[in-house]
Amino acid sequence: MIFKKEPVRNWYIPYHCRCNALNGAHALTEGLAEYNGYYKLLNGNWEADGQRVRFPGKQSGTYTRTFTLPEKWKGRRIYLVLDGTQGQFTGSVNGQAFESFTGAAEFEITQSVTQGENKIKLSTDGCIWGDVYLLARTHSHVWNYQVQTWQDTIEIDVEIRDAKASGVLSGELYNWERDKLGQTESLVKSGKSTLHFTLSNPKPWTTETPYLYTVLLAYGGEVVPVNVGFRKPILRERRGRGQAKVLSLAGELILHEKQRNANRIYVKPESIPPRFYRLCDYYGLEVAEETELPPLSAPKHPIEVTEVDAKTGKFTVTNLFDYTDLQEVDIRWTVSNQSGIREEGTLNLPCKPGESVEITLPYTLPELSYEEFFLDFDFIAKHSKPWRKAGDVICFRQFPLPVEQTEPESMPADQMPKINVTETEGCFEICGEEFCYRFDSSKGQPAGLTYNSINLLDGHACFALLETSLEESLQGMHVLNIAPTHAEIMTSYELRNTSGKKVATCSVFWAFFGNGELSVSISGRLEEAFDAPNVLSFNLPLTNAQRNLRYFGEDHQNRVGVYREELSWGSTFHRNTRFICCSDEDGCGLFAKGLPYFDCDFSTEKGLQIHLIRWTQGTDFCHAFTLRPCFTESLDLIRDARVLPQI
Repeated sequence: MIFKKEPVRNWYIPYHCRCNALNGAHALTEGLAEYNGYYKLLNGNWEADGQRVRFPGKQSGTYTRTFTLPEKWKGRRIYLVLDGTQGQFTGSVNGQAFESFTGAAEFEITQSVTQGENKIKLSTDGCIWGDVYLLARTHSHVWNYQVQTWQDTIEIDVEIRDAKASGVLSGELYNWERDKLGQTESLVKSGKSTLHFTLSNPKPWTTETPYLYTVLLAYGGEVVPVNVGFRKPILRERRGRGQAKVLSLAGELILHEKQRNANRIYVKPESIPPRFYRLCDYYGLEVAEETELPPLSAPKHPIEVTEVDAKTGKFTVTNLFDYTDLQEVDIRWTVSNQSGIREEGTLNLPCKPGESVEITLPYTLPELSYEEFFLDFDFIAKHSKPWRKAGDVICFRQFPLPVEQTEPESMPADQMPKINVTETEGCFEICGEEFCYRFDSSKGQPAGLTYNSINLLDGHACFALLETSLEESLQGMHVLNIAPTHAEIMTSYELRNTSGKKVATCSVFWAFFGNGELSVSISGRLEEAFDAPNVLSFNLPLTNAQRNLRYFGEDHQNRVGVYREELSWGSTFHRNTRFICCSDEDGCGLFAKGLPYFDCDFSTEKGLQIHLIRWTQGTDFCHAFTLRPCFTESLDLIRDARVLPQI
């Protein structure tokens, strides 16, 4: 005997009481088992090639696991459900096979399982990316349903499996707040029944307010929750805010897209399991079934701000929501610089969907400053939604403000403390009052740095590629000058990949100063062996203690500001960095300043990596930056970032 794949049905989990069914109607993935003793998740404890795996089917292969049925499941019909799969599948339960299948699948395995230990086996040339679970059901139960809504009416056609001769289907209607609005019942004839509900002025379901009613279908000792929405049509031109390809069944993906302000998802119908549509109903996402997906684009902000005259504080705000007036949004604005917030305020803007309003903010700006000024708009949710809590930022906009920058301050080298330069075999030591650099003359690289006897570099500073290893060949080194307060060295290199092909040639000017500062100027040219998606960088291997970051640049949302971050493991990327300080818990570390900016990575494995050029940026490159050991508590990083040594 071969188990046959059951007909496709709407996704639901049956419950044994109305209270749990109503709770389960609002549960997505987590919490389903909490409300239902007849649902058993099988995502963990699978074996593949002798190893334990958390989710079956990360790649093709054969997966097995055992399970034991609860005692209270005795006498019930047992179903095996695979919520989402890709590729061709075969398998068995206790040696009894089920027919091969693709996509989501459900099998009744009652005749094969026992109350003792059972074994399930799955083989595939694809993968499983949804939940795998068991359902224990009564002999006669709701199998499928179809819902239709009109202006104030809900009609549900229900299909009953193995219906009793004189069975009755009952239904109860609840609103989102779980208040009971009505109940009804209907006789089951030939395995089918229909329920009707009429509401007074029902609330609409929209992508911005996905209001859902819940109908509880009770039959044969089971209760099935059905979420129902009254969709409100858009009478004007739709202002869609983006698209998203469906990559997995996980609710986290749908939640992520909704938080990015997407309101429509394009899918391939054959790849979508039934539960996916329930998640979209819950989070307020329209589903468009397309055989060919349109290009993936980032969702647009639902609120747009355009500059009219930033000097006088004039801007235009446009409401791109489909249904929401901007009075439902808290609008906060701040004028800030590296030192913090200078001015701030809030706005109450009555602005209907599709409309614009001009505003004037009451801030004043200086004519000159050594700091950069930015205006930030934060649009904040007043009310909680399934995908967002009240107080969460819906979107933001940032504008640089027109404040003329003063020239960087300079510190003449002859006014700095004196340095002591000594040369030993293969090494220069350039030392000052609190610091000491070691420069490897055989490689033309800094090989060490101590500050107040604390080691800051854990190896040689060197060039590196993002994707492949790199070999450096020193072509020349010249000591240009050794003065009482500063020293200059020029080096040149050839950089080759592991195949021996030339990647780049470059020259570096190193200038050491008596205040501990090291100015680095790098120029070079890429060769043909430098290909996508490589990034050439200059690496500073910091010690493991330097995990505390303070930087002025763009965060992951391209928002400029001064940020603090503590990295225990992994890496972070920083764009358009003005300065970054990597220090230990006592504040001792390395301060790097861009001239004017640089992109960089910081990782616990490799340290600070300053990007020199990407594969998309041409062939010639020139970068300048300065390094300085410091104590963050005794140095004004913001002020010092504008002070440059001058020979």
